[in-house]
Amino acid sequence: ADGEAVVDLHRQLERMLAVTTRATAAFDASKTWQPDGARTAAAWLATKCRLPMTTAQRRVRLGRALRHLPVAEKAWLAGDIGEAQVGVLARARTEGTAEALERDEKMLVGEAARLRFASFARVVAYWGMRADPDGCEDEAKANHDRRRLHLSKSFEGLWFLDGVLDPVNGAIVAGELKRIETEAFNADWAEAKARAGDGVGIADLARTPAQRRADALAEMARRSAAAAPGARRPEPLFSVIVGYEAFAHLCELADGTVVTPGGGGVGVDATHGGAQPKVATGSSRGRGA
Repeated sequence: ADGEAVVDLHRQLERMLAVTTRATAAFDASKTWQPDGARTAAAWLATKCRLPMTTAQRRVRLGRALRHLPVAEKAWLAGDIGEAQVGVLARARTEGTAEALERDEKMLVGEAARLRFASFARVVAYWGMRADPDGCEDEAKANHDRRRLHLSKSFEGLWFLDGVLDPVNGAIVAGELKRIETEAFNADWAEAKARAGDGVGIADLARTPAQRRADALAEMARRSAAAAPGARRPEPLFSVIVGYEAFAHLCELADGTVVTPGGGGVGVDATHGGAQPKVATGSSRGRGA
């Protein structure tokens, strides 16, 4: 199982997934699952193939999307791209982008075959902003509107936390949480080294990663409460790229997440986090606020 063999095995696996997905789409369209009493093809798959319903539904949706992605389907069948890349293209196809995707599909599939997955996902995100800027802003606003946070106390005095954050606010919280968690890790490592000597390992640390994250969240609250009124906030965490055509502004967060120029309704106050923005105009790059 050398590297070349592993790459080839994954290529063949993707080819088999492509064949399976195309066959699933044909099965879905044929309605031959109805005589068994199934309500949908996905429900039939989940039962007969012992799949999680979410997996079965994703397979059916992707199969349906392939009908509109002939170039991607061909590349997937050849093993040149994988299910993940096809999924990105399928999600990028909307009513507002369908015509542009038909025009640009060959180019995007070429990028999928050439780039690492994260880079390809950014390419498609930027492409979507140019193909349907209003639709992207609407989607970003819808994602922002989905934000929620629930904090409840149990009868034992424990607190349960659950929530959803939009990309911008999520990056702000994640960045600060990671920074404080790193401080806690360094403190745990120093304590364990003093106790166990130079042979210290992860198992010697006093807290688990999950415990450090919980403590970091509490520390965030303590530092917020101790902050002086009117204290200066950190700089924005956006990277802003000014393109050639009509000086179109494209933005991404410090972690590489692409966001719309309008921010999805997040507002100016949410553009503050823990990193300087990077600004590019043409071929020049500089730092800006």
